[in-house]
Amino acid sequence: MTQWEKRLGEKNLYDINVNGTKNVIQSCISHKVRFIVLLQQQKFLDHKKSIHFQKKILPAFTGAYSRHKFECERLLDKACSQNKIFAISLRLPMIFGEGFYHERSITFIFDLVRLGLPLFLFCDPKIPFTCVHAEDAAEAFILSLKTLEKMSGTNKIGKNHDVFNISSEIAPPVIDVFDSFIKRVKSKTKIIKVPLPIVKLGIIVAMKLPFIPLFHTPQELIPFALTGAHYSIKKAKEILGFSPKFTPELCLEQTYNWYVKNRKISFQERKKQGLD
Repeated sequence: MTQWEKRLGEKNLYDINVNGTKNVIQSCISHKVRFIVLLQQQKFLDHKKSIHFQKKILPAFTGAYSRHKFECERLLDKACSQNKIFAISLRLPMIFGEGFYHERSITFIFDLVRLGLPLFLFCDPKIPFTCVHAEDAAEAFILSLKTLEKMSGTNKIGKNHDVFNISSEIAPPVIDVFDSFIKRVKSKTKIIKVPLPIVKLGIIVAMKLPFIPLFHTPQELIPFALTGAHYSIKKAKEILGFSPKFTPELCLEQTYNWYVKNRKISFQERKKQGLD
C-alpha cells in the first residue's frame, strides 16, 4: 500500500484515477478532440526482463494504482473501438529529471552519495535497472501525437488504440548503473552488496508489512529487488520513431545534480505532499 492509498482510500483513488480519465475521454469526445495520449506505468506488467507486445500480456498488478491505470486503458479501448477517438497509451517506468523529489528511496540514496557514505545494495546486483528521463518522456508524447495524426486515417493502429513501452534504450545491471553514477558525480561512496540470502530473508519480512518505514515502498513492489524489470522499446522505436537520449546513468546524474542544489525545495514538497 502506498501513502496515497492509505491516505485517500480505494474509493477516492478510483474517483481520481478511473472516473477522472473517464471524464477526460467524454469531454474530448464532446468537444471533438480526436487524439488522447495516456500516461501509464509499467508496474502492472509481470516481472519480466524483456517484453515487446504488451497488450497480450496478463497483467500483474502492484496495488490499487496499477489496477486503476489498467482500467483506464480499457476505457480507451472501448471509446476507440467505437471510432469515437484515437489514442495511444505510453507505459513508463520511474521518470527522472529536474524537479524529482517524490521518491524517498532514491533521494535517500542521493543523500548517501552526497555525503560519501556507504550504499548498501539491498537487491540482486545483476537485476536490470530501468528508468526514463523527463525529456525523453516528453519527446515520446510529441511523437505519439504526430503518429496519431498521421495514422488516424489508416488501419495501422489496431482498434484506434495502441500501447507502447517508453524507457531508456538499455537496462544495465543495477550495480553497474550505480557504480558508474557514483564515479560520474565524483563521490567517495562505496557500494556494499548485501548477500542474496539476507536480501531474500528481508523480502520475506518486508512482505508482511504494509510499507517499508521511511520509504513508503508499496508491498507489491518489494519482489522486484530479486527480478528487476526491463521492457523492450522496439515497438516504440519502429512506429513512433522514439530514440531516448538518456542512459540510466545520465538520468541519475542529472537528477542528482538538481537534487543537491534543491534539497530544501525537495524536502518542502515532500512534506507538503505527505511523503515524509
